[in-house]
Amino acid sequence: MLSAGLYSAALMVPMYSDLGDRLESADQDVKAGRTVRVGTGEVETVQRMTNHIANILDELGGGHARPMAAAFLANTVMPWIAADATAQVRQQMLAAAADLVYLTGWMAMYERAHGLGQRYFQAVARQKAAA
Repeated sequence: MLSAGLYSAALMVPMYSDLGDRLESADQDVKAGRTVRVGTGEVETVQRMTNHIANILDELGGGHARPMAAAFLANTVMPWIAADATAQVRQQMLAAAADLVYLTGWMAMYERAHGLGQRYFQAVARQKAAA
């Protein structure tokens, strides 16, 4: 009875090739997870995440907060910077991203990864100049 139940449950799971076919037919922007246009909501998200990551830094230390900040920068913020936006929103996004990069650089310095911290700080200088 147990094996029959497992077998019938397995039949409900789509085959890997079926999933691959579905993904191949999906729109490229959606499949890649690209954001095509950003607005003030995305800027606010970056600002709020920066505050949350700063709180995690205070509570748990940079060893936990910095990888989270770096992942958020790479996976979310950088695509948002590359997305279309009004001039005002682009400036706000660059400024918000610069604050997050600064915090991430500070955490790297706190962990004695001085070279990495300096690279973050150089990126902040470029972002602030662009904003």
